[in-house]
Amino acid sequence: MAFSVTRLIEQYPQPGISKHLHVLLVKLGAIWGGNNNENVYPPEGDMIQFRMPEVATSYQEFLALLSRQGASGAGATC
Repeated sequence: MAFSVTRLIEQYPQPGISKHLHVLLVKLGAIWGGNNNENVYPPEGDMIQFRMPEVATSYQEFLALLSRQGASGAGATC
């Protein structure tokens, strides 16, 4: 499912919509979480690794991530 959505996003790109996805599948008694990381092997070149960038899991991690990137969380709310 994640890769089908990724292909649609690549085919119809929109400003502000990332190709990186978090995927959650829920069924009776189980929850699975993942992403759409993949290795792409184009015929004319080397392998391309498509990987999810670092993602914050709390507001404090979000502020630390911004700080490492030289940005500020001023005005950001959860």
